[in-house]
Formats: sequence, C-alpha cells, structure tokens
Amino acid sequence: MMCRSTLDVSLIHAYALPLGICVAAAVVLITIWFASRSGGVPARNIALGSALAVVVVVAFGLVYQARTAYIAVTDGQLIGSAAFVRLQLPLSSVSWQDASDASRITLPHRQLGTSTGGVELGKFRMQNGRNVFVLRTDRSSVLVTTRGDTDLILDRRLHEQLKACMDQVRETGGHRGRLQ
Repeated sequence: MMCRSTLDVSLIHAYALPLGICVAAAVVLITIWFASRSGGVPARNIALGSALAVVVVVAFGLVYQARTAYIAVTDGQLIGSAAFVRLQLPLSSVSWQDASDASRITLPHRQLGTSTGGVELGKFRMQNGRNVFVLRTDRSSVLVTTRGDTDLILDRRLHEQLKACMDQVRETGGHRGRLQ
C-alpha cells in the first residue's frame, strides 16, 4: 500500500517576505562587494562573498523545503517530510479517528523547521509540552494524535487526501493508491 500527498505551498504568499529580505540582502552585499573591490582588501571580499553565499543558500533552502513537503503511508509506516525534517511512525500508533480541529492551535516553540507567512513545516512543541510534526499552509488544519511522543498537525486538504487514499486502498483490497 502506498498513499502519498504533497503539501501545496504557494511561494508567493508563504515566502514573499523572507525571499524579499534575501534578495535585498544579496543586492546590498553585491553593491558593497563591487564598491570595495578597488581597495583590494581580500578579507572584506571573502566576508562579503561568504555572506552572499549564505543568503543564497537560505533562499534556496526555503524554496526547496516548501516544494518537497509531503506525508505518505507505505508498508505500515507513516512518513512525513519537510525536506530537512523527517518523521517516521508506525501506522498503528496513529489515531485517525481522534482527529480534531487544529485551526486555533498556535505553535510558539519551533524546534526544527519553518514558520513564516502562514506556513508551518517541521517539528514544533505545543504549549502543553507535546511534540508535533506540522505540515500546514494556513490555519485550516487537523490535529492527529499518536501513541508515541509526536503528534501531527496536517493541512486539512492534506489530511483529507491521505484518508481518502487509505480508504480507497482498503476498499480495493490492498491495491496501490497514489496521491500527487
């Protein structure tokens, strides 16, 4: 059985501010770099080049993370990924029937991931101290509890697609289902 659903993240809305900051920082760094090249100070050029490289890597990292976030069920495992953050749980530990609305849940404690422009991807800690793996692009989301130490907060559309695929697989007797 294979069910997979990819989170649809709008780069324009989700990462406009961070990418705008990266572009502005790159322009400033390039301007300073070209203005100071005539002085022949190698240390300054190295510092500016390194800072520019960091800005470019951060910008591409944000885009990569947003474009690769998914949740999948395969071989009795639930796998969640947000590029640099990965979660793997036994499917039997996930309480799908106990899913509840998570639209009002705020996540003030990011452990590893991204939270910007209404997009939250990665590992967070809820106010009650529970760890949570999050894939959501807006506040319309669902909290899925597990018997392990990490719960899930999924974008409502993502949750519905995954459940529909799993239901279809059950109805067809285990034939492969796939979401994109």
